[in-house]
Amino acid sequence: MAAYRETVDWMYTGDAPLKAFAKFNKTDLATARKVRDEFFPKSLIDPDKMIGLDLLNKDGIAFKALSQPLTQQQFDTLIQIPPRQ
Repeated sequence: MAAYRETVDWMYTGDAPLKAFAKFNKTDLATARKVRDEFFPKSLIDPDKMIGLDLLNKDGIAFKALSQPLTQQQFDTLIQIPPRQ
């Protein structure tokens, strides 16, 4: 988790990660910046924040993966995010 957090922080610092992304995807720096900032804002991939669990519960019922919605206690057991150190 520490490595994931470090990587996410790095992705939004300076031009080095954008240059790497642009090179990997064979695109220019402006496009890489647009993709990162508009489609993957840092808040969207924050590893310390889980959102949308209510929608997952609904989908789980709708697609018959769950027979009943998970409780908050079950989510708390299933998803355990270690604190930042």
